[in-house]
This record gives sequence, C-alpha cells and structure tokens, in this order.
Amino acid sequence: GQVYVYYSDIQGGWAGEGNISAHPAFVDTSSNDFALLESSSCIGSGIGSLNVQDYWYHSPQLDYYGTIRPNGIDEFVDMGAIESPFSASGMLVHELPIRA
Repeated sequence: GQVYVYYSDIQGGWAGEGNISAHPAFVDTSSNDFALLESSSCIGSGIGSLNVQDYWYHSPQLDYYGTIRPNGIDEFVDMGAIESPFSASGMLVHELPIRA
C-alpha cells in the first residue's frame, strides 16, 4: 500500500506537504509530559483538515486533555495530541490542565 504523511514532525524528514524535521521540544519526557514548550516548532504547524485522494481527514475538535483546538480561518492546530497554550507567535492563549 501507499503511506501518506502530511503535517508531521519526522526525524530525518519525510517528503510531504507540511512535514518538518525538528526537535519537538516537549516539556519533560522523563515525566511523560509531552506538552510542547513555547519554543517548539510543532506549535501551529499542524492542519485541521486535509484532503487525501478525495477523502477528507479532520483533526479532533478537542486535544488529549479536552482543550478545544483552533478551527478558524488561518489558524493551524499543533502537531501532536496536546494543543499548546501558546500560539505560533508565542502568545499565551489558554492554560494547560494540571497533570497528576
């Protein structure tokens, strides 16, 4: 079969629209905190909807913690399961829930 990869952070790179190869800059992987730091290249680098071979794929409206993902025109979701509290400009847009 064919594998389609778009708007993903893949070490070493991968051909496809919107893909990047960058350190994701997680908060603290040793504590299983995979939220994105303010400096992450993954912030605002995802996409809310994508058409692949005439089939539409949509990102979930909520992230892993139940935070609403952006869905307006010219707004991009973050790569990954957890939406950052920072916009692509680094401006704080919401608080992350407290993790136990």
